[in-house]
Amino acid sequence: MLLKLSRKKALRIAVCICVLLMSIFSTISFAQTALSSLKDKVSVQFDDASAASVLQSLQQQTTYTFTFDNTVLRRVPVHGLVMQKTTLGEVLKWLRDNCGLQFSVTAANKNIGVLKVAARAGVNGRVDGQVLDEKNGSPVIGATVVMNKQGVTTDVEGRFSIVLPAGNYTADITYVGYKGKRITDVNVMQDSVTSINAALTPAPGTLAGVLITTSLKRETVAALYTRQKNNLAISDGISAEQIKATPDNNAAQVLKRVSGVVVQQDKFITIRGVSDRYNNVLINGALLPSTEPNRRNFSFDIVPSALIDNIVINKTATPDMPSEFTGGFVQINTRDVPAKNFLHITIGSGFNTASVGNDFLSTKRSPSEYFGAAGDNRKWFGSVYDPRKYAAAIIANDTAYMRHIGSRIPDNWRTYRYHYTPVQNYQVAGGMLQPLGNGRSVGFTAALTYRNEQLMEAGEKRSIQIFDYATERYRFNTAIGALLNGAWKTAHHRIAWKNLYNRRLSNQYDNDNGLSFLNAGTGSAEARTSSNLLVNTLWQTRLEGEHTIGRDLLKADWYVDYNHLKRDQPDSRYGRTSYNAGLPVYNFKETPLVWGGLFASQLVEERKNAGVNLQLPFTIANNKQLIKTGYGYTERTADYTASGLRAINPYKDGGGGVYNNWVDEQAGKPYYAIATPQNFKDYHLYYRPSYVFVNSTGDGYNGKQTLQSVYLMGDFRLLQQLRVAGGVRYEGNKMSVRTVYQSGSSDTINTKGGQFPLEKSWLPSANITWQITKQVNLRAAYSKTLARPDFVERSSFMYYDYPEQLYVYGDSAVRTTHIQNYDARIEYYPGAGEVLSFSAFYKDFTDPVERFFLLGNPNSSVTYKNLDKAKVKGIELDLRKSLSFINPGSAILRNFFFSGNFSYLKGKIETYDNRTDSTGAIKKVKVEDNRPVQGLTPYVINGGLTYAGKLFGFNISYNRFGRRIVYGGTYSELIQYESPRDVVDLQLNFQLIKQKLELRVNAADILAQPFVVYSNTLRSYNGVTGGFQGDNHDPKGAGYNADLDFVNYKVQRGANYSFTLTYKL
Repeated sequence: MLLKLSRKKALRIAVCICVLLMSIFSTISFAQTALSSLKDKVSVQFDDASAASVLQSLQQQTTYTFTFDNTVLRRVPVHGLVMQKTTLGEVLKWLRDNCGLQFSVTAANKNIGVLKVAARAGVNGRVDGQVLDEKNGSPVIGATVVMNKQGVTTDVEGRFSIVLPAGNYTADITYVGYKGKRITDVNVMQDSVTSINAALTPAPGTLAGVLITTSLKRETVAALYTRQKNNLAISDGISAEQIKATPDNNAAQVLKRVSGVVVQQDKFITIRGVSDRYNNVLINGALLPSTEPNRRNFSFDIVPSALIDNIVINKTATPDMPSEFTGGFVQINTRDVPAKNFLHITIGSGFNTASVGNDFLSTKRSPSEYFGAAGDNRKWFGSVYDPRKYAAAIIANDTAYMRHIGSRIPDNWRTYRYHYTPVQNYQVAGGMLQPLGNGRSVGFTAALTYRNEQLMEAGEKRSIQIFDYATERYRFNTAIGALLNGAWKTAHHRIAWKNLYNRRLSNQYDNDNGLSFLNAGTGSAEARTSSNLLVNTLWQTRLEGEHTIGRDLLKADWYVDYNHLKRDQPDSRYGRTSYNAGLPVYNFKETPLVWGGLFASQLVEERKNAGVNLQLPFTIANNKQLIKTGYGYTERTADYTASGLRAINPYKDGGGGVYNNWVDEQAGKPYYAIATPQNFKDYHLYYRPSYVFVNSTGDGYNGKQTLQSVYLMGDFRLLQQLRVAGGVRYEGNKMSVRTVYQSGSSDTINTKGGQFPLEKSWLPSANITWQITKQVNLRAAYSKTLARPDFVERSSFMYYDYPEQLYVYGDSAVRTTHIQNYDARIEYYPGAGEVLSFSAFYKDFTDPVERFFLLGNPNSSVTYKNLDKAKVKGIELDLRKSLSFINPGSAILRNFFFSGNFSYLKGKIETYDNRTDSTGAIKKVKVEDNRPVQGLTPYVINGGLTYAGKLFGFNISYNRFGRRIVYGGTYSELIQYESPRDVVDLQLNFQLIKQKLELRVNAADILAQPFVVYSNTLRSYNGVTGGFQGDNHDPKGAGYNADLDFVNYKVQRGANYSFTLTYKL
C-alpha cells in the first residue's frame, strides 16, 4: 500500500498520477469517487486466489475491460474475499484496501487500468518467526528455515531471523520427524519486520524434504491456534496490544479486564471469588514478597502498564508451579528483547472530574515527593528518634534528652492548601537486537516511566457506634518505573538478565468532620485529620538460562533471582479535635494512639529464589511424550519496625489528676500552634511512646521462611486426541515469626513467638485435555493447593490503620489452609485471535482464613481467624470474536473485535464460634452461612468492543461486579460489603505522521457512580445515624438498600480523562 512505500517512490508515483490526471482530466475519475460510480452487480467468493483470477472473474460478469500485468498480479494473493450481489465498485475498494491495488477508470471506453504498488527491491527488511510443535505447542529446536537460498536454524526457543532485500518470498521450513511446510506470499518490506509463526505436524520417520504448501496469513493463524490450544493448564490472560487499547496505567487496572478478576482498593485483586491471600504473583518468573505490613497481598498498582508485555493467570495447578494459590497464579512478564531496534518517547496528561478546580489539603508537601521521595520534614524515625534510647530516657526521667528529641522531631501539623495540577505522564522505551552470525544474537530492552496524579473524593464515612463524618480524601501519587532486560541466544542456548525497579509514593490526607458516639447518646461534635505518607520500593534482578543438551534434546532451564521490597511509612500524623463551647480542645493526657499522634514504620522484605528444571522428551506409538522434574529453593526474610508517639503534658495539679493551667491556656488554639518545637523544648509537652492500648501492643515483628520443593510430572499423549499431564509436588516449609516488644519498665527488648513446626506437603495435580476437533478442546483438572499464613497473620503486633481508624492484628494460632480444586472447561477457537470458552469450578477449603471485623470502643478492630470449612463454586464464560462473520469480505469488520467475559460465583462457610444462650452462658456452637467467603463477588461482567485500523482505532469497555465482602466474620450485621458499580471506559487512538506519532485519548470510569461500602445493620441509634449493630430486616437481603443499610463509606471519585502522545523513532 502507499503508506508502506519509500518516500522517494511515493513522490514519483504522486507526480505520475498528477500528470495523468492533467492530461485526461475530462475522461478519467480516480480512486474513491470513480469506484463508487461502478454499479454493475457482481458476486465473488475467493478464499485463496490471485488478484489476476479475481479480475478475470469481474471482467466476465461486467461490461468493463480490465488492463493489467498478468505476471505481476498472479503473485498478489487474495484471501477471504466473499461478497454476494454487491457492486463492482465495492469489490474494487476491497482490493484496493486489502491488496494495495490502484485503479484508473476511463468512462468513455469502459476500461479499468490496474497498478500494483510493490516494495522497492534492494532495500533490506527482516523476517522473524517461531516454529512450534502443532500437537503440544513446544518450540521446535534446530528446524531449518530457507528463504531466497539463505538458510538458518531455529534456536532454543524455536525462533529464527533472516535479513533479505525487500520483495516477495517463499519460506521452506523442515525438520526430521515432522511434515515440512512451504509458506508462500511472504512480503518483506524495507526497514520493516515480517513475522512468520509456523506450526509443524509431527510425523515420525519423515525425512526433511516433504513440504506442505500454505500462505503466510493462514500459517500465522495456525500458529496462534497452537499457542492458545496447547496450554497445559486452564488459563486466561491479556497481551500488550490489548493493554494498549485501554486507558489503564498500572497492572491493577489491567487485571480487571481478565475473566474472574476483581480489583479491590484500586490495587489488590481477588480471582474466582477468593481473597488476595489465596493468589500468588510472579514477575518475570520470580516470586514476590507482600507489599503490606498488615495483610498478605501484593499491591499491583506499583507496576506501570507501559512495562508489561503480557499477563497470564493460571487457574489450575501443575506440579511445576508453586502450590500457594487457589484463585489464580498471576504471571507478569515485562518487555523482553525486541524483534527490531526501536525508541519510543511518550508524554501525556489528564484530569479527574472530582478533583479539577479544587484546592487540595495536605500537611506541608516537599518538592521531593514529585520524585517519589519523602522530604526532610517527614523524616525522624530511625534518625532523630531512636526507640530504645528514648525509652531508656523516659525510664531514667532524663527530661533533657526528651526535650532535645521532642524539639527536633519535625513540626508538620499545619494543614496547607495546594492547587490541583493535572496528570503528568512520561515514558521512554528503547531496545536493540544485534545478530552475531551463526544463529547467535544479543539484545536488550530498557524503559523508564514517570507518572504523577492527584485525586480527591468526598462523601460520608461512618463506623458502627463510633462516629458519623462528612469526609474528604486527598491523594497525591508519584510512580517511577525502570526496566532493563538483556539476552544472549544461540541455536541451543539462551541466557537472560532481567531487572525491574518500581517506586511509588502515596501521600493521603483525610479531613473528617461530624459526630462522635463514644459516650453514646446523640453524639458530640468532632474533627479528625490524618496524613499518611507511604513509599513502596521494589527492586528485582533475575538471571536465567535455557539449554538443549544432546541429540535427544534434553532441555534444562535454571534461574536465580533476588527481590527487595521496602515499604517506608516515615511520618503519619493523626489529629483528633473535640469542641467545648465551640472552641477546639485536645487530649494531652491519654496515651493510646486513637487520641491522635505520630506513627512511623518500615518493612524490609527480601526474597531469594533459585531453581532448576529438566525436561526429557520421548516418543511412544508415534506420539510425543514428556517427563519433567525440578527443584526450587526460596529464602524469605521480613523485618518490620514501628513507633507511635503521643504529645503528653507532663504536669498535674496537686495530684488531683487534672492538667495544670498551661493546658487550659491553650484552649481555642489550633493544634499546630500548641505542638511546637518550642513547647517541647520548654517541657510543656513531651512525646510518649504510644500503642493502640495503654500497654505495649508490639514495636514490630521479624520473620524468616525457607521453602524447598521438588516435583515430578509427565505430559503424555495416550491417544492422538487425549493429553494427560500430572504428577506430584513436595514442599517443605520452615517458618519463624517473632513479635518485638519494648518493655515499659526497662530498656530491654522482649520477643514473643518463635519457630513453627516444619510443614511437609504432598500436592498432586492432573490436567486432562481431549481434543474434540482441531478447534475444540474439552479440559478437566484436579489439584490440591494450600495457603500458608504470612508473617503478619501470625504476629500479635497491633497495627493502627489511620485512614480506616481500625486496629489490625494477627494470631499465632492461624493455621494453613488446604484446598481441593476441581475444574472443567470447553473451549472453541473459531479464528485468529478468537475464542469462546465455558468453565466450571468447585473449591473445597479446610481452615480458610478471613479478616474478621470486631466491634470495639474507642475503635473497632480487624483480626485474622480460621473458619472451619468453606466452599466456592462458579462458572465462567469468555468470548472474543471478530465481526467479520457479518460480511467476510469487509475489511472494516475484520478489524472489529467484540470481547466479553462473565463469571457467576457462589460460596458457603462453616465454623464454630462462641455464642451466649438464653441463660447467659457462653457456648461454642456451629455457625453455617450461605454467604460467600471474604472477597467473593456473586458475579463479574466485562465487555468490550475494539476497532484496530491502521490509522485509527477505538476501544469501549464495560465492567461490573456484584457485592463483595470487605470485612468478614460470623455476625452477619457486622459484615461489610462493597456495592456494585457500572464502569465504562473509552479510548481513541490515532496514527499520525506516517504512523510515527501515536495519539491516544482516554476516558476512564465515565459514569462515575458512587463508591459505597455498607453493612446490613440498623442505620440509627437514638435517632442519630451512627448506631450499633442489629438486624435491619432488609427485604433486599444482603444487597445494597440505600433506605435501610448502614453506609460505612460513600464517596464520589469522578471520571478520569487523559491523553498520551508517543513518537516512534
